[in-house]
Amino acid sequence: MPVLPFVGAASTKITFKFLVVEACFSLVHKIHDFRNVVRAAKNKFRQHRREQRNTIGALMIILTAIATSLMYFATRIQSAALPPPHQRSSPQHPDFLNSGKR
Repeated sequence: MPVLPFVGAASTKITFKFLVVEACFSLVHKIHDFRNVVRAAKNKFRQHRREQRNTIGALMIILTAIATSLMYFATRIQSAALPPPHQRSSPQHPDFLNSGKR
């Protein structure tokens, strides 16, 4: 605390005002520090959420690609198991019409 040149009631009054002003400045600095800590925590949380969304998006793209290739190969296997189109029986084909009779 600074040394004041005068003594008595006046110096006590000025010292008290000085202490109140210092306390206010200290409080303001602490509030700003607290706000900065809260802001940093919010930003870190937002960054974490952004990274989670990016990860989930990448996983969805990978799963979509896997599902598409599985569907492609399933279609290829199914079409390979079928006879060629000219040998398949159709409603107009005579063998198809007679297939229900014994």
